[in-house]
Amino acid sequence: FVDGLCYAQIKKSQEHYNSCKKAGAQGGAPAKYDHDKMIELYEQGMNINQISKKMNCSYNAVRNVINKHLANDEEL
Repeated sequence: FVDGLCYAQIKKSQEHYNSCKKAGAQGGAPAKYDHDKMIELYEQGMNINQISKKMNCSYNAVRNVINKHLANDEEL
């Protein structure tokens, strides 16, 4: 764009992102639902469909949290 203005903004955004990562920020939007509660209900024996209805969120939202939790457990 005009005199590299677009490049300057991209560079500034990249620098901001890198400084946030160094400070420990995870990036992304904050969680909309209580992931710990989802995992707790799952470990108590509720299935994904039951959890999604109880927490008023999508099946896929719960499935993603549970799958990530299970994958982290396997790494231990």
